[in-house]
Amino acid sequence: MPTRLPESEGRGFAVTACVVIQSLWMLAAIAIGLCIHGGQIDPYDRIVFQALCGAVFFGYLFSLISWRIWTGSWFDAYTVFLTTANLFNGGQAMLEFWGFNPRGMLDGQFPHERIVDAVLLVAICLIAMHTGAMLACMRHWRKVAGPAAESAGGPTLEEVRIVGWVLLLLSFPCSAYVFSSTVGAALSEGYLALYSQPQDVGVQAIPRILAAFLTPAALFVLAGSQDSRMGRWASAAVMVFNAVAQLTLGFRFFAMMPLVAYVMVWNRTIKPLPRIPLIAVALFFVVAVFPLIRQTRDAGSKRSVESMSGALSGIENPAAATLYEMGGTLMVPAYTMELIPATKNYDYGEGYFHAVFRLFPNLFWDLHPSVVYGSPSHWLIWATNPWLASKGGSFGFSFIAEAYLSFGSLGAPCVVGLIGFFVANLTLWAVRRPGLIEAKLAVVASFISFFAFFAREELAFIMRPLVWYSLGPYLMLKLLAYARRQFAPLPRRTMIAEAAA
Repeated sequence: MPTRLPESEGRGFAVTACVVIQSLWMLAAIAIGLCIHGGQIDPYDRIVFQALCGAVFFGYLFSLISWRIWTGSWFDAYTVFLTTANLFNGGQAMLEFWGFNPRGMLDGQFPHERIVDAVLLVAICLIAMHTGAMLACMRHWRKVAGPAAESAGGPTLEEVRIVGWVLLLLSFPCSAYVFSSTVGAALSEGYLALYSQPQDVGVQAIPRILAAFLTPAALFVLAGSQDSRMGRWASAAVMVFNAVAQLTLGFRFFAMMPLVAYVMVWNRTIKPLPRIPLIAVALFFVVAVFPLIRQTRDAGSKRSVESMSGALSGIENPAAATLYEMGGTLMVPAYTMELIPATKNYDYGEGYFHAVFRLFPNLFWDLHPSVVYGSPSHWLIWATNPWLASKGGSFGFSFIAEAYLSFGSLGAPCVVGLIGFFVANLTLWAVRRPGLIEAKLAVVASFISFFAFFAREELAFIMRPLVWYSLGPYLMLKLLAYARRQFAPLPRRTMIAEAAA
């Protein structure tokens, strides 16, 4: 990750071209949507549908390239969220564009016009998200943070490492306990059994809360371990433990995303890792590990080497199967557009309010008001698949569908654009604002390891983790730096000068 945005003298034309193209791209998507809903364009036209799917694919490519031109970076928190947002919400559209979708969009569960509406909404919202990101880049134009901009009284690398070790000592035993208490159900009854277990509340939930600090702990230890080999090895071992544990339970996202955040911090604070081996490892996960976990995680105690190898060999195109499954999140906007406002009115931001209100603990009520209000994912699964809902299952949700649920087709792109502005602004804050870059990178990496799941979830699901596991460690670090400044002995010359005064 570079430490400065490109200067206008060197890349002024390319930057201007990106702004113009992005503006035209946004206007064209809106115009196509208006023409489809106005009857000027036939949604059943195959060429029209292929163009919409191509807009998702080429929009993703242009977003990556233009971000690279603006920031000089291919791999940071924003590109991670950009990728997850596109793959989860537009993965099947990309496969459809390239002809690798023999099963059809969403297995033919929806009428064609509903799929067109969902793909159109996703395409416009993803373009709006990157438009917000480019506005954030313009806000940070020429702002540079480096060693000269860091305040002398700010956190030090040693303090970053101390915070990481403290969190690691608290979280690792709890993480091992939580894993040991859940792995039995996963191995004996399958992945779905994890959702039917009773949820811990009150004091009983403390081990699970502390266990979630494992990833931020490892990231902070790594960020402060430029001169500590033990810190680097310990943090890497923790990440491997977490990945193996999550894959054993069947949680692919929670195994992979902390590793992505870890590599992001390593590349910036230690040294860049070789790209070809990283790409090879990523392809191995996509082609072998993810399809294998998907095919066998519901088998429970029936899992064996033979069954796992047979399941993997039965997949014709593992990479396409992985992208098809990820792209299944498109059903959430499709269902939401089908049910809203036909069976339920827009909530006009009330859902976002309750998601933020969940930050406050339940101190005054028998049941937290936000829990009483419910969540979009809970509403959707009971409205569409009561059997799966009764088993504790869920489709998840989508940040695009949640924006539509609040403000409809016109308001959703605006909300998603603000989300893009926020993520890009936070990404640039880590390296363009005064302060210890390593500390801010650890915060941003911790943030994105949870926030990337927002691509296929609702805000309420990630609100507490974002504040507790990202801002929490950063506040600990700031308090530690403040205590050092307050209680550190004054230099001898300063003491003599004060005595003479």
